[in-house]
Amino acid sequence: MADKNLEPEATVYVNLENGESQRSAYSYYVVPVEPRKRKQCGCGCCCLTGLLLFLLIFFLTPRSPSVWLKSIIFADDMSAVGNFGVQNNDYYKMEWSDADIEMYWVPYSDTAVLSTCVADVNKCDSGIYYAGMCAIKVGSFEKGDSFTTAAKETSTEEFQMVQKSSKELACTTNMIASSSNVGKGGARLVARGHISSKGQGNVSVRDSFYYLGN
Repeated sequence: MADKNLEPEATVYVNLENGESQRSAYSYYVVPVEPRKRKQCGCGCCCLTGLLLFLLIFFLTPRSPSVWLKSIIFADDMSAVGNFGVQNNDYYKMEWSDADIEMYWVPYSDTAVLSTCVADVNKCDSGIYYAGMCAIKVGSFEKGDSFTTAAKETSTEEFQMVQKSSKELACTTNMIASSSNVGKGGARLVARGHISSKGQGNVSVRDSFYYLGN
C-alpha cells in the first residue's frame, strides 16, 4: 500500500517547439492545528480562574461571629469581672473594640426586691422584660481597647463591670443576697449590648440567661 504521507510525483511536460522540459507547479495546504491548541488552553485557563475565584469567595466571605457571657465573678465589695466568649468564624483574624454591654438581673416572681430597684411595680425602668419579669440593671461593661481573635478561633475576654449609681450597687447587693432561693437556682442574669468588629460592625451579645453561682 502506498504511503499517503509521500509527496505526489511531479508530472513532466515536454515543450515540443524547443525540446525543453517544464515542471508543473503544485500548491500545498497545511492543516491548521494551532487554533485547536489555543482553544484547549483557553478552557483550562477558564477552569483555573473559576477555581481560584471560588476559593477566594469561600475563604474571604464574612461569617457571623458570636459573643456571649461565659462567667461573672463578684468580689466582696460588689465589683465584678465578666468573662465573655468571642468567636471568630472567618478564615482570617478579626479585630474587636469598643465593648458596650449592660448587665441585668431578672428576679423570680417570688423574689424579695428592694423598693430602690423597683420603685413602682407597675413600671419597669429598663423597659426590658424576661419571663414576664422586669430586668433590673446592675452594672455595665465598657472596654475601648482593641483586641484580636485568630482565624477560626474562640478567645475569652475579661471585662470589668462598672456600677455608675448607688441604685445599681444596691440592686447588685439585693441580687446576690437572693441568689440562694430554694428550688430556684442562682440569680438570673442577662447581658445585653455589643462589641464592635472591624468589617462586621456591632456584634450583639447572645441573649440568654446566666445563672449566678451555677
